[in-house]
Amino acid sequence: MLIQGFSDFKLFPPSRRMSQSAWNAMFNLDQDVSGLFPYINRVKEDALYFERPHYILFHWGEEDWDKPDCALYPKKGESGCALYPNRVVMGLYRDRDEAVAAAWKLVDFLNDLDARKDSITPNHRMYKHIPVLDIFKILPRTNCRKCGYPTCMAFAAAVSTHKTTPDQCPDLIQPIASTVVYPVFDQQGKVVSTVEIETPPQDHASQSGTEPAEAEDPVQAPFGETLTTREIQVLRLMAEGFTNGEISDMLEISPHTVKSHVIHVFNKLGVNDRTQAAVWAAKNNLV
Repeated sequence: MLIQGFSDFKLFPPSRRMSQSAWNAMFNLDQDVSGLFPYINRVKEDALYFERPHYILFHWGEEDWDKPDCALYPKKGESGCALYPNRVVMGLYRDRDEAVAAAWKLVDFLNDLDARKDSITPNHRMYKHIPVLDIFKILPRTNCRKCGYPTCMAFAAAVSTHKTTPDQCPDLIQPIASTVVYPVFDQQGKVVSTVEIETPPQDHASQSGTEPAEAEDPVQAPFGETLTTREIQVLRLMAEGFTNGEISDMLEISPHTVKSHVIHVFNKLGVNDRTQAAVWAAKNNLV
């Protein structure tokens, strides 16, 4: 048995206000479990495996009460677990008893995984965050729906969260380089890590006759005002139905800054709400 128990068990409130009483739990394991991360990355479909800091994030538990959005992993109805080599942060729970029971359940899961790891192919792929708008810049922006998503912005958001892959867009521009991943084996022939090597760039643009995408120009709004590049980005995301909090995460700016941009967009367009702004964006081919 890999793990015998845990220590320094603590409860702390989530970072944002919840509609009902809820707690996160933090505790230390008596063993380093980082060797199990690639196996968790294989068996947990929605796991996110990070290199720096070294930890893995995954959905954990099926709860019988209506939880608010999880502070660690924003998905209703499930707990989130951030597993570090010797430390665990997980939530949300109604009280200490429920949190302690979940901690022991996690210990059982890790011990079982350790016992079965010889029959599991580890997944060493690390999660690398790519901002939604960086992905959106390389898309055709035609909202053709061939990818299965209603808009290019929605598709970009799905690619950013690894819910789909870029090659699902049939009109995506050709890459100028790619990365090859090679497995590293130990003496027993087991994969212990991977090495990524970028292949030499190729002049795909000249072969296909396409030109690189140009930077986005400011858009002329009514009453002689001009929307800045950032305001256009905020407007597009608003038109897609994203909240200020989601826009904040996607653009990696503060919620206060998003709110200021929204107000500026409303004033420049002469509109009073997000629906009117979305209609203006659609009429002017911004979405």
